[in-house]
Amino acid sequence: MVVHSLPVARCVALLASLTGAAPSVGFVHGMLKHAAGLLAEVAARIRALIIMAYAVCCDETPLKVGSRTPKPGRKKAEKYLLVACTALYTHYLLGDRDLATFKAFVLQDLAKSGAVVVHDRYHIYDNTELGVLTHQLCCQHLLRDLDGAAEVYPDELWAPQIAQALRGLIHQANLARDAGRDTIDPTTKDELIQQFRDGVKVGLSKRSAE
Repeated sequence: MVVHSLPVARCVALLASLTGAAPSVGFVHGMLKHAAGLLAEVAARIRALIIMAYAVCCDETPLKVGSRTPKPGRKKAEKYLLVACTALYTHYLLGDRDLATFKAFVLQDLAKSGAVVVHDRYHIYDNTELGVLTHQLCCQHLLRDLDGAAEVYPDELWAPQIAQALRGLIHQANLARDAGRDTIDPTTKDELIQQFRDGVKVGLSKRSAE
């Protein structure tokens, strides 16, 4: 129910379909609150484990929860689910996509621990009030941008070259991880990084000439 972010009314309908019983919306909502209370200590431990991790992926997803009336100055009455995760753990925080919510999240602790924060380059990640974060832009977002650049400039090769190099680095990192190695083969790594940087230089020179 929580994993799939189903509305409470939909949960009631599912329970009725599965069991033949039809609990009230208020009862199901109360059970969610009760379950959240029971899991408070677990959530605190997961948060601590996230803060101790070397690299943490962060994202924000809009959710339709709470009041249907937008706050003053806003067009939509929606919240954001902030997510910080590793391969093993996920920490959630429901709030807004603003500095106050980001400060209540794990980012200030990650800045203190020196963890690498992987994100979609939303501008608040660069806010100095969060501390000095070690940034890693999400490779999937970068590849989407490169696909878009290739469509805008179909006759140029720099965007596909950068994307090919980035995908190559990701593939080599996966191969090394699967083989239990800590690093990519140095020669292969240097070649792919050079290919990546050369593509960036060409792209920048082309755009500066426009």
